[in-house]
Amino acid sequence: MQNYIIRMKNKNVENMSQSSKIFNLSVLKSILLVFGAYMFSYCLGLIFHEIGHALAYTIVGVTDIEIHVHPFALSHCSSGLRPTEVLPFTGSMGPLFNVVCATIVSLSLWRIRNPKLLPLLMWAGTAYIAEGVAMFMDIAGLPILTDWGKVIIIGGVSPVIIGIMGIVFITIGSIFMLLLLPLENISHRDLFWRRYLITTSISVYFLLSVIYTSIFALNVLDNRLIAFFSSIVFSLLLTAIYKPIFPFLDRLSHTERSPISWSVVTIACGSALGIIIIVLVFF
Repeated sequence: MQNYIIRMKNKNVENMSQSSKIFNLSVLKSILLVFGAYMFSYCLGLIFHEIGHALAYTIVGVTDIEIHVHPFALSHCSSGLRPTEVLPFTGSMGPLFNVVCATIVSLSLWRIRNPKLLPLLMWAGTAYIAEGVAMFMDIAGLPILTDWGKVIIIGGVSPVIIGIMGIVFITIGSIFMLLLLPLENISHRDLFWRRYLITTSISVYFLLSVIYTSIFALNVLDNRLIAFFSSIVFSLLLTAIYKPIFPFLDRLSHTERSPISWSVVTIACGSALGIIIIVLVFF
């Protein structure tokens, strides 16, 4: 009986120890870091996406161009009713410009990667995933002339090809995001729920979007709800596959696990707040 009581006490101590690993101060820092970095990278992607559309309109001869970017609602680039609006080139230029610029910036910083640079390092992963998901949403929304709807309907490109591109984009983006997990103080040896608690903090951004649109922009609330629930599922999948594919990721690009300081959290959250202010004031 005494041995049984001792075993139960030891088990309770072990359970308490495991629980403390799921959420503690270091986890809170990681959550805030990922939230701030993701918000910054996503909003930066919105800006470059719409700039890409604007460049395309300029190339085809449109001059009256207005860029509208919103951190929590839908963004768009308007240019008046011109035939050039439906050119496939103007539809694809936004997503591709975002992805290309994000890839250049993230890869150029990769060799000196550290948590302070996470907002910019995360841009590539965020861009690939966001634009890949948008491809599937545009296919589902046919025959509406969305970005890739223009490419499919006006350009005559098969939806299958766009779907394959979407899969490739999401795969590349996922690899980028997984490679950055050590900078978020995440290890493949951590408890599953600890990893998930940190990775799913990106969903907080979309939750804010849901709250905003439910009050100020009900017409796009469905879109934000889809993004919110998709981010939860996507974070769950990333968390689930991280441990099994860690050996491959480590061979691809070894990154040391980094403890998170409050100064790093401040940089990430400050960057997120700064870019939101820039978007609301200038776009």
